[in-house]
Formats: sequence, structure tokens, C-alpha cells
Amino acid sequence: MVERGRLGVHLLLGGLLDRCQEAVEARKTNTVVRVLHAYLAMAMGKKEHELGDLEFLEFGTTITTLRELNRLHFFPPFMQDGEPKTETPPWSYEGRGITIWVHRLATTYQWSREEILDLVPEEAVVYLQEIILDDQLRKEWEWNLSPQSQTYNKITKQTHHQPLPRPSWMVEREPQTVKIPMSALPMGVVIDLGGTGAPGATEVIKPPTK
Repeated sequence: MVERGRLGVHLLLGGLLDRCQEAVEARKTNTVVRVLHAYLAMAMGKKEHELGDLEFLEFGTTITTLRELNRLHFFPPFMQDGEPKTETPPWSYEGRGITIWVHRLATTYQWSREEILDLVPEEAVVYLQEIILDDQLRKEWEWNLSPQSQTYNKITKQTHHQPLPRPSWMVEREPQTVKIPMSALPMGVVIDLGGTGAPGATEVIKPPTK
């Protein structure tokens, strides 16, 4: 019985999938096979030499099953921004993804690296979203105290407050109003099955007159 990896394993497996994608795009077949072999071993909690020889079909089926087991089951709003990917910054390095998670969570909650990497991935992402949310609200507060948040209109001779822009996942959107044509409404006697007995709970809707 293979257990689902905790946050540490989850992040390492994600790094292997990224390397696999890069190898696929570069058409490096040997690298793809080697990385997938490492993914399989890590997801099963084994050493690579302990896997033995797997048939091609068995190898592919096992990879698919383990990928589904270890994928993130939901994506909180801050992970759905959809911003385009940028080039790797000069201070980046392999494995930095894990360091970022440990740094943010340890800085806020003073947890150890071992405690952080042992979190359930979904639990970790909601903690991280709270950190990002708190950072944004703190920046907004500091921005509101700054004179840069005020703009002066020379024509109207009035000062206007300019709020600090929020990331798209934090922007509240008005619910869309759906207009239902009269022809789509039920006709005849409409009875309230809830038994409220309120005025209008039972009414007759007549078809529209032309």
C-alpha cells in the first residue's frame, strides 16, 4: 500500500515533473526515462535500485496512478492567478521551491523544516494563502498612509484616493444577474412546498398578454 506523500515529498515530486517536462520539450528521451524512474521510486518510498525491471505498460500505469495520488486536490485562489510565466531570475537555483515554502511558513509560524515538510499539501497551501493575504492587507494599510495614495486633480481641485491594486484572485466581483424570459417561467398555480403560508406563497401566474 503506497501512501500519499506529505508536503516535502509533494514538492520534490513536483520538481521532478518539471524536469521531465523540460526533457520532453528538449526531446531528451533518456532524461525523461531517468527522471520518471526517480519519480516512481520517490513516490513509492523506495530506492531506485529497489524497483527492479518494470514492463513498459506497467511502468506507465504506475506513474499515472502515483501522479494522481500525489497531485494537489484543490487550488486556492492565489494559485489560480493565471499570470504568464517569467524567465528564471538570476538568484534562482534547483530546489528553491522547497526553500520558499519553508521560508514563508517558518517565518510566520516558527515551525521547523521537518514540521513544515510533514504537512498535508492542501493544509500547507491554505496557510500560505493566509500569509500572502496578510502581506497584501498590510501593504494596503501602509499605502493608505502614504501621500502617494493621493492624487490631485488640477481641474476639479480635488484630491482623490487611489487604492493599492490587488492581485486578480483578491478582486471581489459582482454576481452576474441572469434574466429569465417570462416564457420560461412556469404557468398556472404555483404552490409553495415549503409550507410557509406567507402571502403570495401560493399564486397564479398567467401567461403574458400580447
